[in-house]
Amino acid sequence: MSDYVAATTQGDRLPQDVVLITFDDGFEDFLTTALPALEERGLRSTLYVATGLLRGKAGMRRTTCSDRMLAWSQLAELASRGVEIGAHSHTHPQLDTISRRRALTEIDGSRRLLEDELQLRISSFAYPHGYFSPLVRSLVREAGYESACAVRNALSVVGEDRFALSRLLVRAETSPGEVSVWAAGIGPQAPARERIRTRGWRAARRARAVVAPRSVYEFR
Repeated sequence: MSDYVAATTQGDRLPQDVVLITFDDGFEDFLTTALPALEERGLRSTLYVATGLLRGKAGMRRTTCSDRMLAWSQLAELASRGVEIGAHSHTHPQLDTISRRRALTEIDGSRRLLEDELQLRISSFAYPHGYFSPLVRSLVREAGYESACAVRNALSVVGEDRFALSRLLVRAETSPGEVSVWAAGIGPQAPARERIRTRGWRAARRARAVVAPRSVYEFR
């Protein structure tokens, strides 16, 4: 991701049909299953980890999927094998439904923890659940990141806001044919402006969070 952002911001000529491969959350099967398959094909990727859910440090948040998460000690190996590590918040909340102070702590705190552990600069962020708002986007900039990924289930285009990069979600039921079509650059493109229904859905989630707060450890 950082190579792509650097190239686009510096005006470098990109190869045709550039595809970026990203993974969210930090499950251990990235190391055991996904990475060997990528390496076999000579492909690189960016992995966004939720720091509070990784195994092996005091203060880790126990969840129903804790035993399936990567350990802190495995991150250095991933970085040495060419995986870019990005931040995905600390406890995986819906950032656009919480207070500004807490959101900044989640965004900046995860970066600091990863940089302390890896002694590398962490320059890319991914919004948990893909949810963000203008405020959350500005907090990511304020924390010193150079890019941030949303979801939006749409193709990203050159010139898109680098703090709201679109991605297509590959699900268990997504067929190889669908991925091939996306890789050819055929598919939905994100609107230039936030849709009214997106704002409405954010308002509904905020109201629900006040009435009945959801677990911050739900993944998507």
